[in-house]
Amino acid sequence: MINIKIRIKNEEKDINPLNDFLFSKLFGEKGCDKETLYIINTFTGKKFKSLNYEPNEIKGEHKDNKKSITDVLVTTNDGTVVNIEVQLAKQENFHKRSHFYNAKISSILLKVGQNYDKLPMTIMINILNFTLWEEIEDYHTTFKPTEIKHKTHTIKDVMEIHYIELLKFRKKVKKGNIDLNNPIVRIVLFLDEKTPQELIEKVIEMDEFAKTICEKSTHILQDQKEYLAYIRAEQNELDQKAMIKYAKKKGRKEGREEEKVEVAIKLKKLDFPIEQISEVTGMSITKIKEI
Repeated sequence: MINIKIRIKNEEKDINPLNDFLFSKLFGEKGCDKETLYIINTFTGKKFKSLNYEPNEIKGEHKDNKKSITDVLVTTNDGTVVNIEVQLAKQENFHKRSHFYNAKISSILLKVGQNYDKLPMTIMINILNFTLWEEIEDYHTTFKPTEIKHKTHTIKDVMEIHYIELLKFRKKVKKGNIDLNNPIVRIVLFLDEKTPQELIEKVIEMDEFAKTICEKSTHILQDQKEYLAYIRAEQNELDQKAMIKYAKKKGRKEGREEEKVEVAIKLKKLDFPIEQISEVTGMSITKIKEI
């Protein structure tokens, strides 16, 4: 658990800003504009001045057209669409999932009858608690469509995808290879559950953003219903990690088809994407859809 401490009902507790519920409350609702803009502008180097929140439901990823929920989905003052996603449990081929979300968001926001020149620029910011690019040392990578041979031309008005890999960042922290004067470093330190207590205290002391998030977290979690929702989100994260671990252990055993089916059924009930269930069990997507 991250070493950010707040007082709830006169009791000191640790909190985790990357908790699904709390992250959405801090950055995904009206009234969070300033803090959300700060994260977006800091990670992308842009200078957006304002934003509007969009409905964060995307249809079409799951069977029966169930809805997928994005963490934060906004449109900036110049029409750019920004999606911020936190993914703590490892997902194979996460970059394809990110691309799917990007394409789905674009298709939804381009209204029927509009010309393609109205297609919004989309920016994806993914905060990951696992290693995505083994061959790349940097913890913050940015992708844009670029001409392969000469690399002299980049398509700048279609999409931009950022990945922040926390495991790589922690290695830099452990080696002392970080610069606290860098605002990106301070944001990641503040959000990462493995940040040492002394560094968290320094960040809160230096950074108005961190101070504000601590104060807002305290205010939100004073409400008993909100605090229970926070705890449920923490438990759900633990349950999902346990289920994935169980699936990998049991689901891939040759000649144990009944165990694969059992695991697939449990994962479907938890609304795991069909593609991910296929990856952890070894079953075909067609077979999974049939059970």
